[in-house]
Amino acid sequence: MAFKNNEQVINEQEKNSKIYLKCLIEGMHEWLEIKEKAGYNEIKLIKPKIEKEIDINVKKITLPVEFPKIVIEKMKNLGMNKELLREFKGVFI
Repeated sequence: MAFKNNEQVINEQEKNSKIYLKCLIEGMHEWLEIKEKAGYNEIKLIKPKIEKEIDINVKKITLPVEFPKIVIEKMKNLGMNKELLREFKGVFI
């Protein structure tokens, strides 16, 4: 059995983090789209701002697990209602 060296493990972890982050972002965009189509008017109003924050913060993020918390904080600041925030947390955290 061959063992991986530290560099191989680190490269694999970085690759997995990038894949996870990409899937997370796609899921967030889809969630916003679904809520907008479902008739949530507040989503229609703040969706462009949230998507912009997602795109800006993805370049800064080092730990993908922290990314949903950043987006949730922005949603709170934009005035998203608590019901939608709870749902978003349930899906992405």
